[in-house]
Amino acid sequence: MGQKTADDTTDNLKPGLLVASPQMEDPFFASTVVLLCRHEEDGAMGVVINRSTDLEMDQVVADLGIELPPETNHSVMWGGPVEPTRGTIVFRAGRFTSDDSLHVHGDVHVSGSQEVLRQLASDPALGDDWFLSLGYAGWGPGQLDREIHEGSWIVLSVDPSTVFEAPIDDRYDLCIASLGIDASMIFMNPINE
Repeated sequence: MGQKTADDTTDNLKPGLLVASPQMEDPFFASTVVLLCRHEEDGAMGVVINRSTDLEMDQVVADLGIELPPETNHSVMWGGPVEPTRGTIVFRAGRFTSDDSLHVHGDVHVSGSQEVLRQLASDPALGDDWFLSLGYAGWGPGQLDREIHEGSWIVLSVDPSTVFEAPIDDRYDLCIASLGIDASMIFMNPINE
């Protein structure tokens, strides 16, 4: 049986959580957790799940003609630097389902549909089982593979409680803690070194 290479590892990368290594210096992605939604030959796409904006949901949806129930008080998340006015809804399937969404993992789905946003926003019973992000993180063909190979990202399985239940500001630290070591002990090197 042959030895696995870094390319073998990332060729089969499934949707999961990308956790920026503690040495990440890119101001867009330092200390971020990205929900990786798609990883294919033509590139990858994800949504940052641990950065909120100063925008409130009612400000964003007013232009779409969506009225929010008074109980709905969601912050709008910063999903990444690509197309900062494009919205991506991250939601938990179960009490709400839609054919106009991409299944990420388990009951975690994403959608760019205004109709999905309208339905989620109009049902206060869905609580924190969804959020809206503006922008997304995108990688060209092979780019994410190279970044993982260089040690920029730690790859974890999707944990829905991290995505939806953990306080936004705690998500990065919770992901690092799930590794069982302190962040100061992590030093990412290229895989082949």
